[in-house]
Amino acid sequence: MQDYKTWIASRLDAVGPLGDIARMVHTDAKFPETSDKEKIRQWLEERAASERLMIAFIGTWKFYLADARKKPREASLENTLAHEVKRCGGLCWKFVSPGTVGVPDRIVITPDGRVAFVEMKAPGGKLQPIQRKRAQELQERNANWYCLKSNQDIAFFLEEMFGDGI
Repeated sequence: MQDYKTWIASRLDAVGPLGDIARMVHTDAKFPETSDKEKIRQWLEERAASERLMIAFIGTWKFYLADARKKPREASLENTLAHEVKRCGGLCWKFVSPGTVGVPDRIVITPDGRVAFVEMKAPGGKLQPIQRKRAQELQERNANWYCLKSNQDIAFFLEEMFGDGI
């Protein structure tokens, strides 16, 4: 299950209390890496969060639990990948190549310069024939190519690319 901090990170651009909580969580290194509602509520209380933010947290918690029970969509997984790569000090660029279809969704670059091409798929999603061809072209040139379909795939990818220090 995706933790609350990762989930709320996709709401950084939201306006109002939701965005306020997302930004507060995102900028505080002491935010608990947990999905324990009471620990998060305690963290908010320690920061003297306003009643408005406490109410917003309770509301976001309901959405978080509902989302946590769903299979992640491709866009959600892609947001998680981008957030986690950035957290590890890497770059995660959206890859588009006008005139060339089937290229991977993302290019990931580690702080030490290693590069990987990443195709994102929803759980159970399948590569299109042109995507398989592009993957083969990259692999024939010894490029790092990955197809990620779950949060667990993302965790394995991060460990492989960034090492044990994640």
